Formats: sequence, C-alpha cells, structure tokens
Amino acid sequence: MTNNGNNRRSSFFTLCFSLIPGAGEMYFGLYHQGLSLMGWVCALFALSSITQIGELICFFPVIWLFSFFHVHNLRRMSVEEFAKVEDKWLFPSDWVNFMDGQKTKKYVAVGLLVIGGLMLWDVLLQFIGLYFDNMWWFRGISTRLILGILILAIGIHMLVKVGKNKEDEEEEDDEEEEDDEDAAEDEIVEK
Repeated sequence: MTNNGNNRRSSFFTLCFSLIPGAGEMYFGLYHQGLSLMGWVCALFALSSITQIGELICFFPVIWLFSFFHVHNLRRMSVEEFAKVEDKWLFPSDWVNFMDGQKTKKYVAVGLLVIGGLMLWDVLLQFIGLYFDNMWWFRGISTRLILGILILAIGIHMLVKVGKNKEDEEEEDDEEEEDDEDAAEDEIVEK
C-alpha cells in the first residue's frame, strides 16, 4: 500500500506525534507502520510485565528512537521520495513460512530459553532471599556472573562456528582446485 504522496505536515504536530512510537507514522498516513510500532512497544511492555523481567525494557529506546528519527526523515523527504514510501507491516506478513526456517526456530528457541532461565533465576533468588536477610550482595554478583558466563559462551560458540566455516571453505577450495586440475589433465589427454 502506497501513501498519498503528501508529507507536508505541521512541524509542531510532527514533533508531538514523533514522541509516541508509531503515532508519527500514522500522522503521515503510514498506518501499517504506525500500528506495527505501537504493537511492538505494547508487546515489549506486556512481555516484560508478564515475565517480570524488567531488563526487557532496555529494548524500548531502540524502538522509540527508530520511530522518532523515521518520522523526521519522512518529513524531510521530497514529495516524490515520500510518494515512493510503501506502508508495510513491520513484521513478517507470512508467519507460516517465516516460522518454517531452521534459523528462525533456533533464534526463537534461544530467546525462550533465555527468558525462561531469567524467570527461574529470579524466583530462585526470591526464594533464597526469604531465608537469608542479607542477600542483596549475592543478587548483584550472581547476575553479573551469569551474564559474564553467557557472554563468554556466546563468544566461544561464535569462534568455533567461524573456525568450522573457515575449514569448510578451505575444503571446498581444495576440492575446486582438484576439479580444475582434473579438468585440465582431461583436456590435455583429449588433445
């Protein structure tokens, strides 16, 4: 869906609506984008509230800043450029095919494991805190310890994966060189 090509709006209202993720896009007639951004913000707050993981809120500034600068970029576009902007949803429109990918399933699984682990960790700390009054120091140290271990594990995994990719590329290069040499020998024999 394309827009009507008119991005000449009030500077004051553009600023006001850009402060609310999605509202500025809707002000410019990009309703799918605006509703998508509002949906992502609501989903983020709902997930944070339901799981009681306040750290998820750290993603809110990313969404907010994207929306804020996107609206101001829309306003600065020429009428011709703005007319070419398509009003697309900001999430996959074909959820069935999107969720069929192995990579997507892997990321969803890792996300669910992280969220579940954080929820269980929080419950465990609350349970231990019932029996020990001075657990505040343990909570701070343990969270940093777990995050440190998680970051190290991700780094090691990435290094191992890069190492495997390099080995696979070297093997493919060696096979290609052998195939080229065999093809050259076959041409010589044929001549």
